[in-house]
Amino acid sequence: MMLLSIKTAFHFIHKTNPMSAPLLPKARVWRKQGEGLKLTAKGSKDLPGGRRLHVIVAIAHGKGVVLREANDTMNAGFFAKFISNHFNACFACCRPKRNGQRLFVMDNDPSQPSRAALNAIDRIEAQFHKIPSTSPDLTPIESVFHFLKWSLENEAVSSEITHECIDDFKSRVYRALDNLSIDVIDCTIESMCDRIDTVIRSGGHRTKY
Repeated sequence: MMLLSIKTAFHFIHKTNPMSAPLLPKARVWRKQGEGLKLTAKGSKDLPGGRRLHVIVAIAHGKGVVLREANDTMNAGFFAKFISNHFNACFACCRPKRNGQRLFVMDNDPSQPSRAALNAIDRIEAQFHKIPSTSPDLTPIESVFHFLKWSLENEAVSSEITHECIDDFKSRVYRALDNLSIDVIDCTIESMCDRIDTVIRSGGHRTKY
């Protein structure tokens, strides 16, 4: 099965002083092993801070980041057009189709299961897999996203970036995506089988992932 991991809503928050937030003390919540929610939902999209930068990102094993494109509006019509314009090229970056199959795993964006989007997915001969909204987070690109945010924060501190306009921030996000290690992405994708086994053994409780 050919697998392409795409996140349609990477939310990067532009800060005029990107160095300030990473230097603040980090809060921690301590839990005993097995304690906490059995199933976890996505965090709130009502994020604090400045202007949001929305970026569509796709990763593939052995290829790294194969797509990164900013967008201002994500709706059914936009996403259907995006599938027609970009998905074939993204899938072409992956390994050859196995038994003629392609798999697209949605990330719970409400525009993805629209009729227009599903028709566009059918036209490129891909399969659509929907993950329930309260499922454990097992898409590899989510882990890559957290690593990317960590890299951006470290860069702001190490480079002492105390002022940044939205255009400079966008360029820095693109550069960070372009510089993501293929080895890091491959290791994350290859770890998914172990992650799934761990979640099954824990009965859906929190895991080290």
